[in-house]
Amino acid sequence: MPELPEVETVRRTLAPELEAAVVRRVDMRSRDVVGRPDAETFAAELAGSRFTGAGRRGKYLLLPVAPGPRVLVVHLRMTGRLVLAGPEDPEPPHTHVVFQLEDGRLLRFADVRRFGRLYLYEARELPADVAEAAGAGASGRTAAAGPDGSPGLFTLGPEPLSRRFDARLLGERLRGRKAPIKAVLLDQRVVAGLGNIYVDEALFRAGIHPARPAGDLAPDETRRLVREIRSVIRQAVERRGTTLSDYVDGYGRPGSMGPHLAVYGRSGEPCRRCRGPVEKIRVAGRGTHLCPRCQPARREGHWKVN
Repeated sequence: MPELPEVETVRRTLAPELEAAVVRRVDMRSRDVVGRPDAETFAAELAGSRFTGAGRRGKYLLLPVAPGPRVLVVHLRMTGRLVLAGPEDPEPPHTHVVFQLEDGRLLRFADVRRFGRLYLYEARELPADVAEAAGAGASGRTAAAGPDGSPGLFTLGPEPLSRRFDARLLGERLRGRKAPIKAVLLDQRVVAGLGNIYVDEALFRAGIHPARPAGDLAPDETRRLVREIRSVIRQAVERRGTTLSDYVDGYGRPGSMGPHLAVYGRSGEPCRRCRGPVEKIRVAGRGTHLCPRCQPARREGHWKVN
């Protein structure tokens, strides 16, 4: 958390609010949440800048600023929040950076676990697809390795709702892989933006056990999996994401996808499809929810869950 639907929801709420907003100054409560450049340079370079939009790539929020073009990259990680507030709104605990806007509003970055990071890049330093997603043009780098900062931003796979992500591409990336299908789908180099919640949900909908070796999937299963990944992501975006504990949108409001989840977080509860109990196991070191009846643990008897 947050995953693609949550970051997209933050983007949608902040985009109209930040358009043309000018940063008067940046107050640093915690310097270590700035990944690039150093915190003092970060604050100094953003003071006087003007936001020109809001984009997203995978789980990264992209806020282009002028002059530049430059891009403020926000990685919320597990518990990060980026919330717009009024000058009289109480500052929440664990607030690490405050962007004071010229109109008096505050853009606050808070993070209980302090895993989230903020980065400032010149648009030309970013991969072309990331720069384009940020609305900063497509003149970025073509190499799959970037400057210091967030290396994951430079190796992202296709967006799950893009035309590029289809059964043929996913099949190619699964071919010969012995790792569990869940672990492969969590790899942001395979497909960008998926995390624990929506991988569990998509695998349930597709009837595929999370521990299945990725290369074991048949073509019809791969097609079904792509379809269900797209479906669950679309629905989660429509419902403004899932709030389990910390996630809120750019206004501080929770998402509404939680009650519609079929397996995630429902260990011991009845499966919405077969009424059997939902189970929680560990796959690739991650807590994983599934229905053992709807997602059989064997296919033609030639593999087993470890």
